[in-house]
Amino acid sequence: MNATTLRVLSPVPTDIDIANSVEPHHISVIARKLNLNPNHYDLYGKYKAKVLLPVIDELKGTKDGFYVVVGGITPTPLGEGKSTTTVGLCQALGAFLDKKVITTLRQPSQGPTFGIKGGAAGGGYSQVIPMDEFNLHLTGDIHAITAANNLLAAAIDTRMFHESTQSDNALFNRLCAPNKKGNRRFNDVMHKRLKKLGITKLKPEDLTLEEVKRFARLDIDPETITWRRVMDVSDRFLRKITVGQGLDEKGLARETGFDISVASEIMAVLALTTSLADMRHRLGKMVIGNSRDGEPVTADDLGVGGALSVLMKDAINPTLMQTLEGTPVFVHAGPFANIAHGSSSIIADKIALKLVGPGGFVVTEAGFGSDIGIEKFMNIKCRYSGLRPQCAIIVATIRALKMHGGGPPVIAGKPLDPIYVTENVALVEAGCTNLARHIRCTKAYGVNVVVAINQFSTDTDAEIAVVRSAALAAGAYDAVLCTHHAHGGKGAINLGIAVQKACESATGSFNFLYPLDASIEDKIEAIATSYGACGVEYSKQSVILRFVSYKCRINCGLSVKSVEKTEKEFAKTLSLRIRPPSVIAFPTSYRHHLLRRVLCSAVEEEQIQQSDGVLFSDAENSLISSLIGIQGRGRSASAEQLKAVEQAVDILETAKGIPDPTSSSLIEGRWQLIFTTRPGSASPIQRTFVGVDLFSVFQEIYLQTNDPRVSNIVKFSDAIGELKVEAAATVKDGKRILFRFDKAAFSFKFLPFKVPYPVPFRLLGDEAKGWLDTTYLSKSGNLRISRGNKGTTFVLQKQTEPRQRLLSVISSGSSVIQAIDEFISVNQNVTKGEQQLIDGEWQMIWSSQMETDSWIENAANGLMGSQIVKNGKLKFLVDILFGFKFSMNGTYEKSSTNLYDVTMDDGAIVVGPYGIPVELVTKFKMEVLYVF
Repeated sequence: MNATTLRVLSPVPTDIDIANSVEPHHISVIARKLNLNPNHYDLYGKYKAKVLLPVIDELKGTKDGFYVVVGGITPTPLGEGKSTTTVGLCQALGAFLDKKVITTLRQPSQGPTFGIKGGAAGGGYSQVIPMDEFNLHLTGDIHAITAANNLLAAAIDTRMFHESTQSDNALFNRLCAPNKKGNRRFNDVMHKRLKKLGITKLKPEDLTLEEVKRFARLDIDPETITWRRVMDVSDRFLRKITVGQGLDEKGLARETGFDISVASEIMAVLALTTSLADMRHRLGKMVIGNSRDGEPVTADDLGVGGALSVLMKDAINPTLMQTLEGTPVFVHAGPFANIAHGSSSIIADKIALKLVGPGGFVVTEAGFGSDIGIEKFMNIKCRYSGLRPQCAIIVATIRALKMHGGGPPVIAGKPLDPIYVTENVALVEAGCTNLARHIRCTKAYGVNVVVAINQFSTDTDAEIAVVRSAALAAGAYDAVLCTHHAHGGKGAINLGIAVQKACESATGSFNFLYPLDASIEDKIEAIATSYGACGVEYSKQSVILRFVSYKCRINCGLSVKSVEKTEKEFAKTLSLRIRPPSVIAFPTSYRHHLLRRVLCSAVEEEQIQQSDGVLFSDAENSLISSLIGIQGRGRSASAEQLKAVEQAVDILETAKGIPDPTSSSLIEGRWQLIFTTRPGSASPIQRTFVGVDLFSVFQEIYLQTNDPRVSNIVKFSDAIGELKVEAAATVKDGKRILFRFDKAAFSFKFLPFKVPYPVPFRLLGDEAKGWLDTTYLSKSGNLRISRGNKGTTFVLQKQTEPRQRLLSVISSGSSVIQAIDEFISVNQNVTKGEQQLIDGEWQMIWSSQMETDSWIENAANGLMGSQIVKNGKLKFLVDILFGFKFSMNGTYEKSSTNLYDVTMDDGAIVVGPYGIPVELVTKFKMEVLYVF
């Protein structure tokens, strides 16, 4: 292919500056390289075109080119560069190795584009251009999906409205209106519905009154509707809304919400469809909820499948663009990998493979790491498409492998820990366990695996050698160093050569992990085994995976020591959220219930637990649990709470944490103070910091520099600023740091200069110096216990987990509902799927109950009691005072996913062993939103 010559600069300019420095070819030039004539595409401006579906038919006899998929190691906040590598490889193949090549990529959503992640056009000198058009709107496919999705949402509510206000005959007349001659007829989609209902009659006038009713009324149960509205931005305040509040819709209000457009099922349909007819069929089959009889209701039942297809008629055609070096790119579909299969469209790949022909290359990308991205690519996309890749690329970086090897957490917006930019061969070697598992998982499909080591300037030869050696030992076909970000296609030539050899030597033997007709259990076990699990156990409320290896971090999701959800975990974890929706019995009720599991058995062996990327051992979790609910970093602790904290601290200080913590890079960085014993003998400086209960307090430690320092920080807020007091530091031994405070200042956001801190350190003398012993540093680098020269104990964390943040808010009593919603959102990977009401005793720790029609519930409002669930029976027990308790008993029955019908028909006021019966009959619905 005729390539565009890049003028590469060093240091590498910003992505947008590079993108704007290259004048794209007119898209017709790119099309001619692929032997496409103007009849094969529609122009969308000068630099984009829609390639039309008939191209597939014209090229039916042409053999396919080589098919390559790009995945990566387990993603980290550092980024591995999959998109950049995908583009760079194609630039190398097309611009330097003279191969016909097409890149097939997903269209980016505006949510990530305007969020922390940014665009998806690649980076550096390996990008798709025009960059702004690629990331914004493109040819309107996502807007078409948004329109189609919201049309279906509107049709659902409109149908329920009409069914609530119209007679059976009136509904039938609307659906089968007579023509000018008074004749009625069923159209094609109506015949589908009649067949679904088991009605064989072909003429409207032949239907009985009962058949008219069954045909005309969908009788949608509003509480089962899963179809939500969408928009292509992240607007958290629209995640939950109420619709139907207009005067004309009185009595039809219901709770729903907005998702981001690319999470729509229509996006997944677009990515998996193979033709216009296939798309029409898939759109019509989409289920939006159930009828009150429990029957699934589809888009075709609503009669809008055809309308959805019309809105998507142009979106089905892939968009043609180009890279910085003039190689062609197909951009089509953009399903997320966490809620769909995370790959670009089957149609784009099929057209591309025909266009490049034998000896050419189509390189596509799979979302997330290879464990989820390539797994879904192989088992879902390839199964539907019939296409078989010859080579899979796994992108890795030294920096990310260090993090997987046990490096300190990386937080967006904060400077990198020095360990990520200095040589540490041992840490890289430890992280290669993650890479090795990805290689073995991917090779199981019968494809050759090439590792692309995406190089950074701080990577050393020794670190690179470790990665290459580990990759080859794990079975990789080759492992190649790449510099495409800095040099464009030229920096990926060796990768291109390795990929070509891997494709040419592929055996053609392709394996799925499981047959399509396998049971759900067999499919789960096949996937779990590929990740390294030695067994799978099932219970009513969860699937449990057992792992035997303990070489890599739990957040790589690949090998963990004996991770088993046990009763003890329930005791330590926020366990259940219940929100009965409004029903006739409680027309004004809007309540949240938070409960924690009690009466749990113990487990002997140590466990490692994870929440939102935060790691805790069993003993560490005991300390965290003992601190939750204590306000003022210990000031409000009762004698019993202090005793529990002290016991947990003692256990950890005798446990095996990081040896010689002052020599470890894990001690470096900013630590948040979450607890201190704050004795009265503390120094004036310390008392200043531990006494500011309203603000966050941090400690920064940086020892591996030419100027070792320890700092105490009071953060007032993001808008106001902070006070920072710094001390020069020296290390005495493996755990002790000697320090002397020497400077301090206020940094206010509204002032361009720092304000001096009015403490004369020289006059303080010995009060300005001291020592700090780190008595425990967790292996995850997230928890630290220190003791100071004044006898004070400190507990500090680098990153708190959602459970801590939520329960801390509950103890303060403010903004709890918002915190609950955030908690559920963060834990969507846990809450996804069906939630069960679990047998056991649950302690009520918070409720937003408002006034209801039940006097006994109103009397118990604000009183925290317990809920006992056993064998289909439900009991509420609320302590009143002086030994008096309210007791309410009843039964529950599951009515749909996560939803239960509850009948409470036995009430009593209990005093000791005696009970005074209370008349009570109340019914409500209870929804289980979160169980862990």
